[in-house]
Amino acid sequence: MVTVKVGKAVSEDIITIKEVHNIPQEKLPAICFCNGFTSLFGMLISLRTNEYYNHFMMLTSPHEFASQWWWYKKFPVEHFSKHAIKIVWNENWTDVQRKVILQSVENRMKEGPWKTRYDILGVIGQAIGIPSLQNKKLDYCSETIKHIALVDPECAKFLESEPHPRPEEINDWVKTQSGYRTLARVVPE
Repeated sequence: MVTVKVGKAVSEDIITIKEVHNIPQEKLPAICFCNGFTSLFGMLISLRTNEYYNHFMMLTSPHEFASQWWWYKKFPVEHFSKHAIKIVWNENWTDVQRKVILQSVENRMKEGPWKTRYDILGVIGQAIGIPSLQNKKLDYCSETIKHIALVDPECAKFLESEPHPRPEEINDWVKTQSGYRTLARVVPE
């Protein structure tokens, strides 16, 4: 990992996608904000929202991201090699809290592709300015923050006020919360 100095302050570590494998499991899960301009879908989201981050996912191990794709699934870290990623962890989570989040992610995965498919209606609702327009049984990427709400009461409150958050809204919220720290930023290859 390389530390980049900016003025007198030291920024987060800037890493490559291969260096994600070096993140210790004890710091996971971590929430991830992603800019996927190599994806037409991601680019369209950013154009519509005028926001940098267009995808939200979780780093569940040093080797895999849990991500809402056409269904909720795990991807090898290298799948996102062309994306800029901000990785955020919570230094206050206990081992029990981390296990609860990871188990919640695993339970969702076990539901299979049909029950975890992408909420296309929800994306349409976001695109036309009606975020409440969606299939309540399905998620789009940033709605998977609900796994964090299981252990973080402030996140649960946030979801009460923003039940269908965009990645940038979660990023803004995280910046105001204690314990959440940017662990690394991944530069695209």
